[in-house]
Amino acid sequence: MEQAGMVHVHSFMDQSKGEETFPQDAWRTPNKDAALVVVLSDAGGVDELFFGVEGIAKGLRAGSIVLIRSTLLLSQLEKLEQKLTDEKDVFLLDGYIFSGLSDELKQQIIIVASGRQDVSERARKFFHSLYNTVYFAEGEFCTSSKLRVVNDLLEGIHFVASIEAMYLGVRAGIHPSIIYDIISNAAGSSRIFVELVPKLLSGDPLLIDFLNSARKKCRGGSRAGLPGCSPDESM
Repeated sequence: MEQAGMVHVHSFMDQSKGEETFPQDAWRTPNKDAALVVVLSDAGGVDELFFGVEGIAKGLRAGSIVLIRSTLLLSQLEKLEQKLTDEKDVFLLDGYIFSGLSDELKQQIIIVASGRQDVSERARKFFHSLYNTVYFAEGEFCTSSKLRVVNDLLEGIHFVASIEAMYLGVRAGIHPSIIYDIISNAAGSSRIFVELVPKLLSGDPLLIDFLNSARKKCRGGSRAGLPGCSPDESM
């Protein structure tokens, strides 16, 4: 379901029978093991989504656990976690969910969850029956989102460095295919470089649109005096 820039999934599954119910009906089936996974992309309407007339929390029985994967600010996540606990006796786990890229975990869904230790232990038993790639990060609530920020930072650095490296090599008169063949097997390579450059060289429309959009934003940033953006720079 999509609403106000927000995507949320609110279904329950009885693992033994494969039957699906919804939060409003959860109280009718107290013996079912259930989990709720929510994906959020916008802070607007979070209270309505969880605490509204037909909100998620309304159908959750006390002691339920919600795993949330979001782009909310850490302060917003912490506020939501506290409110769910205080008002509904429902516990929130912060989740970082992504597709594995290593040879061992390629294309597997990996879940990194964080939260109160007692809540994590309860959730571990449920999720390990579904996936072998569920990790519970030690530390406070929001540790998983902090890990996501670190990963996004490194991914962005590798992305920009790959574009700049190709640009520098081509400006130096080296054929882009030669640059790719050499660097992809050298110490300076990265997974981002290996996967990005072929799309760049083939003129992948999605990548080109993204780069054009980034260039426009950078030019707009230069007018606002943001560092790292110059109106004279070209991509």
